[in-house]
Amino acid sequence: MSSNAKRGAYFKGKTRAWLRDRGWQVADLEVIRWVFRPGAERMPVKRDQLGSDLLAVGDAAVVFVQVKGGQQAIGGGTFPAARRAFAEYVWPPCSERWIVAWAPRARSPRVLKVDDTGGLLKEDAHGEESSDSAPQVPRLPFRPRRARTVTSEARPA
Repeated sequence: MSSNAKRGAYFKGKTRAWLRDRGWQVADLEVIRWVFRPGAERMPVKRDQLGSDLLAVGDAAVVFVQVKGGQQAIGGGTFPAARRAFAEYVWPPCSERWIVAWAPRARSPRVLKVDDTGGLLKEDAHGEESSDSAPQVPRLPFRPRRARTVTSEARPA
């Protein structure tokens, strides 16, 4: 991968797919704004909303996700900048904050749960529900409502 932007997009896409495979509906929370400079081309600037890259919605919880990847995800990194960004906001009790860290060539991420003040709650080394400290992910997939089709027989006259 040639740039930081491409690496970030790769890990964000990998996290989006990982969450969808586990039954979450996922939305992007990054906003791209354009800076116009006189006599130069415009320049894109990416900003996270609410300190998160992704928003995951399930049957029982709403999760704000910050995605990290590469060499910084190896070992016991705790990502203090991401935790400080989460601590800047007020969170409702039904929401959770996760930092999803992908080590190079990993098949599953390391998931760190963050509390309201930016402290670490729990960590799951493999991104699976194998231990008591793992983040709880609803097992049933969230199914969107289907559009109902109205046949000519069912229409009122």
